[in-house]
Amino acid sequence: MTQLVIPVSADTFSLQAVSNMYHLVYGLYPTQGRAKDFEKETFAYKVKDFGMNLPKITAMIHNRNPILRESDSNPAQQAAAYTFMAAEQVERVFLGYQRVAKDKQLERVFRSATLTGTSIDN
Repeated sequence: MTQLVIPVSADTFSLQAVSNMYHLVYGLYPTQGRAKDFEKETFAYKVKDFGMNLPKITAMIHNRNPILRESDSNPAQQAAAYTFMAAEQVERVFLGYQRVAKDKQLERVFRSATLTGTSIDN
């Protein structure tokens, strides 16, 4: 079985990358307009073309090393910002999980139907 570990940092780039992963890797969010012309070039479609199995989401790893400037002097604000971004990323993955469950595709996308280790404090 091929596994996918999602690495994220405390930034908006990682937040958007989670959404892009659902579309590009699993083909879950269909595109519209001109972007639809490129949909057949995504990993999700290529996997079908080559008869391969999709990787299954196994874990999401948070990088706890945000880049700080010397002028950032309020550790409480920094911690709150990190916690907010981490929670948003977990929420984004969970929303995808719920959508996949609704579409009865859990076994296609996730390693198991059980969520474990979802605390951002670990």
